[in-house]
Amino acid sequence: MTRPILGITVTLVVMTSVFFHGASFSQSMPQKTASSGGVISGRVLDAEGKPIIDATVTAEMANAIGGLPNTRTNKDGEFIIRGLRPGQYTLHARKEEDGYPRTEFNLYDAGTGADPQVEVLEDQTTQNVILQLGLKSGILTLRVVDANSNQPLHHADITIRRVDLPDRHLSTGLSVEEGEFTVLVPSLPFTVKVSVTGYEDWYYKIAGKGNKASALLMALNSTKKLLVALHPVGRSN
Repeated sequence: MTRPILGITVTLVVMTSVFFHGASFSQSMPQKTASSGGVISGRVLDAEGKPIIDATVTAEMANAIGGLPNTRTNKDGEFIIRGLRPGQYTLHARKEEDGYPRTEFNLYDAGTGADPQVEVLEDQTTQNVILQLGLKSGILTLRVVDANSNQPLHHADITIRRVDLPDRHLSTGLSVEEGEFTVLVPSLPFTVKVSVTGYEDWYYKIAGKGNKASALLMALNSTKKLLVALHPVGRSN
């Protein structure tokens, strides 16, 4: 897996996104810890303030090299990240299998919240960091087949691009057995492009609207399925 980079192509195996809504945090008085390095602890909540179990929380330090420290929440939505170097961190959370996309991707940013930033000090704990996730994103399922044989294609590059801010896009290479690809999508108008080696590119289009790519808008926590029939290069009908 290649770590996502905003606005450029990344490679993922499954669904993408987390959208934060009203994220906030509070910092406690410094407390000594038994572990080496600083500690961040807190909770991940849904839009109604209920705990989100088994969400992934990541602490990102600017210009850091290597993997990002991360952990998962327990049954009460609580998390602890230990052994952090002193400095300022931005916290992200996600649970893509439940419809909560990665906040790292600005594709999903509707301007209603911000990722909390936390100052970490050596051998001290910053407590009560609250990550409150918004409503679940829409789920788009694409069944990709050969237009001539109707056989499923098992690998596709899918690009989701916002209409209002075209530089905010996500291109993911997905591989599946049955030819059905699932991605999380923003609650704003977006376009869809599907590319497979040896086939002509496919764009979501509304019948009768010409050959230009059409915008698609899905409500939060909604689902939609599309059939994508790709024509081999030079053999389109």
